[in-house]
Amino acid sequence: MARLITYRLRQRLYRSNVTVIMTNQFAPTTGMTFGFGGAEHIADAIIHMWIEQPEKKKEIERWLIIKKARLTNHYRKAMKYEIEPGRGLTLIEPGIDELKKWFDEYAKEREPNGDE
Repeated sequence: MARLITYRLRQRLYRSNVTVIMTNQFAPTTGMTFGFGGAEHIADAIIHMWIEQPEKKKEIERWLIIKKARLTNHYRKAMKYEIEPGRGLTLIEPGIDELKKWFDEYAKEREPNGDE
């Protein structure tokens, strides 16, 4: 029933031409999300963000990964980031060179070859 309700909500929001940003709490102990039914099935993109255990590392390391991005070929590795005053989320790893290399390889795959 929860899936049906969230799907109907998605349809109404889509028809209204609005952008919705939602957050969800994730329980690392169970691997499950809290709240109403888990609406991941209606999301066009899911970005999972976490921190390494500061008790073990003795520092805070923030990471994110794009778990889902409909209709895109997105970067599929974890990315380390910081939150900086006046700048917001700043990507630390991978470096710009690795991202350019990934993008160039992706763009090369999409180039039409002369055989067609």
